[in-house]
Amino acid sequence: MTKTMTQSLSIPTFTFSDDMDATKLIKLRSELKQSISDLTFMPFFMKAISLAMNEFPEINSVVDPELDNEGYIKQYVIKKDHNFSIAIDSKDGLTTPNIKQVNRKSILDLNGDMRDLIDKVQTNSLQKSDFDEGTFSVSSVGNIGGKYFVPTILRPQAAIIAIGKAYKSPK
Repeated sequence: MTKTMTQSLSIPTFTFSDDMDATKLIKLRSELKQSISDLTFMPFFMKAISLAMNEFPEINSVVDPELDNEGYIKQYVIKKDHNFSIAIDSKDGLTTPNIKQVNRKSILDLNGDMRDLIDKVQTNSLQKSDFDEGTFSVSSVGNIGGKYFVPTILRPQAAIIAIGKAYKSPK
């Protein structure tokens, strides 16, 4: 974790927090859970982010490790596939394998891929290929109750999103 956090310091960052009305999403997920019991919110967020990347492809980029003479990043490389690293708790701490080609998958496909990665984490059967070629990270603390947090960017990725817990708010 220390190594990842130190490497992330070389990527220019800013933090932005906002709330969203998830009423319709919560209702949709509740309806779908009647037939897909293990469906979480994460696949919905991944698909929404991937769709937004079609309009803003710069977000789906990696930082070229080559720096100029003054130590500044020379370029970002925009990636075609949306390979999302997701944070998963393991017995040894947090791990971040990725789901490949999010941009080509349905919400149900993403849920299945996420469940497969969780199973691999629990059985200690992740492979190097499960970590290769990540282009963006999605992290959530909703399951432990956090509302806002500042996540660590996984170099060479250029961006990460942090998703907090859903809560009721007065209108």
